[in-house]
Amino acid sequence: MIRLFALFAFLFGLPYLTQGVFQLLAFDSAPHSFFILNTQLAIIFYDFLIGAASIVIGAGLFFHKEWARKAWLAFLLLTLLVHFFMTGIQLFAGYPHSAGLYRWIVIVVFVSIISWVYLAKARIRARFH
Repeated sequence: MIRLFALFAFLFGLPYLTQGVFQLLAFDSAPHSFFILNTQLAIIFYDFLIGAASIVIGAGLFFHKEWARKAWLAFLLLTLLVHFFMTGIQLFAGYPHSAGLYRWIVIVVFVSIISWVYLAKARIRARFH
């Protein structure tokens, strides 16, 4: 079951990296406000950061590393906070591409609950080293 979490963490990171690449390629340098330009750059940065971190953590989970278990649980909480923060900024800026972010927030909440329930159990923690 832990390896399924590892696979999920790896697969969870791929869409972020893919979205980061697509957003970077479609980066709109048209004259926008400074705020919208910085919002676009922040979204690209966080997509790459979240994607890379998820893939590294997935590799650690695959090898049952304790640091990866703790990092995955913290990562999910931080990812959720980043999503809420970015949603607020996008709503404030009038950014038109925020519909997909709502789906990801639901997914991150669901995965966070499952991960915290399963990976926090004492018998599961004992399998990590």
